[in-house]
Amino acid sequence: MPCEIKSHRIYRDGKAVGFQQTKNIGGPIVPKVIVLHDTAGHLHGRDSIAWLRGGPGQSPNASAHVVVGRDGAITQLAATNIKTWHAGQSLWRGREQLNGWSIGIEIVNPGGPLTSLGNGRYKGVDLIDTKADPSLVVRHSKFPPRTGDGKRMEPNYGAWLEHTPQQIDAVVELCRALVAAYPTITEIVTHWMIAPARKVDTNPLFPLDEVRRRVWPAPRFADLDDETRDSVAEQGNGEVAFAPRPGSELEPTWSVSNDDGNAVDIAHPTDLPAPAEPHPMPKALVEFVQQRLRALGYYEVGNIDGDFAGRTEDALVTFKRRNGLPATTDVDDATLKALASADPREIGDARARATPKDLRKIVPAVQQAGRSKALAWWLGLPSAGFAVLQGIAANVQSVWSQLAPITGWLSAVPGWVWALAIVGIAIGVWWSSRQAEAETVDAYRAGRLT
Repeated sequence: MPCEIKSHRIYRDGKAVGFQQTKNIGGPIVPKVIVLHDTAGHLHGRDSIAWLRGGPGQSPNASAHVVVGRDGAITQLAATNIKTWHAGQSLWRGREQLNGWSIGIEIVNPGGPLTSLGNGRYKGVDLIDTKADPSLVVRHSKFPPRTGDGKRMEPNYGAWLEHTPQQIDAVVELCRALVAAYPTITEIVTHWMIAPARKVDTNPLFPLDEVRRRVWPAPRFADLDDETRDSVAEQGNGEVAFAPRPGSELEPTWSVSNDDGNAVDIAHPTDLPAPAEPHPMPKALVEFVQQRLRALGYYEVGNIDGDFAGRTEDALVTFKRRNGLPATTDVDDATLKALASADPREIGDARARATPKDLRKIVPAVQQAGRSKALAWWLGLPSAGFAVLQGIAANVQSVWSQLAPITGWLSAVPGWVWALAIVGIAIGVWWSSRQAEAETVDAYRAGRLT
């Protein structure tokens, strides 16, 4: 049974594929493009999955929807209708920031070019020995001079590891399922096609044309209607020039009719100058946007670090949607004016009335504070009881006589004194935890904690 998508989850052979939720996600998207990547990690792929999931010691701002292993195994990291951070600064057919309108598929492959060590051995992240493992096929290749939409690409000639047949089949199955689930998807591209100035994945050996043909197979001549068959017969070249898929806003049309008086002066799109790469926003401008978003209560923007990708994009889209602007990541004059003059975001009643009990289930800091307070009680109460009982029973004069010797004073301290010390420590832990809990609740009520 092929892959299928149910409620934005991937199923294969009737069963949900492995799901390991990434922490690096944004809001809902309407996917229009599938972007294919190489993991540039170990061949086993486990390191790439861990990195893309995020968390301590892993990537804070990279993710993807799916990872496809060398054996064709599919691991899902995010729902297919949720934004992940796989594309970065990107441009395709005049439209930027593909994170907000694409699905990212990572294919386990070391990337490259690989370094030749001689005798069929190559160095990537792993040592690749093609003689010891015949399934590892390395060939030399280079990229085309231009992307499909006319951007310049460096050849990067070198040695690259082929993707396995199992990976290609899995990618085709997955893309078919995604196209069936989301009719808005009209393109399959690779990372280097949308960011040629900085990316070389998937490597030039990847059979993108084959994948596209298998996902969108061309109709057979016998299946064409009479009018189309007659048109093909008149052309006499045995090929059908199909129009772009219905609803595609990404595939530009270009034609010169016999009625065009200046037809001979019109250049073909491939002859036109390549469009310039999108210029990244100046760091100072990004920091201004981040500062204004935080000042207006959009604390999900994260740190003021000049990095526009990920959290800043999501916070900006939320701000623009709330202020009647197009929900895009564009920072134009209208956006800057709105950032300068907008009112702070209002806090909802439920958030404003939140209590520590409400937050213990959803905010880790409040959970930890609650545990610390409980521990303080468990330490303090028995120790306090012990101190009271022993203090009543003991003769105060004998206590002082026990404390008199300077040497061995530690052993002379009675148990009730130690018990009181423990009570003091417990009170300190309880008070500190209570303060941390109160500060966290206040931050949540004010919207500073998301």
